[in-house]
Amino acid sequence: MTRDEVLNKVTEVFKEFFDNKDLTITLETTAEDIEDWDSVAHIQLVFELEAAFDIQFEAETIGEMKSIESIVQNTEIMM
Repeated sequence: MTRDEVLNKVTEVFKEFFDNKDLTITLETTAEDIEDWDSVAHIQLVFELEAAFDIQFEAETIGEMKSIESIVQNTEIMM
């Protein structure tokens, strides 16, 4: 899977999770850019991403994944 394909799938997960088809997601998007991306949503998003990609993130990286770029990078590592 290419980086663009990973980004597209992450974008789909975010749009579905936040129930917002108009949500704009780029590699530069951070938790601060999405109003409802708080600590509780973050854990739920991690579960959604793990299910979507059939992976399991390392516990120590989950808290660091506060941007789309870091999510994409960690997803690529775990695939």
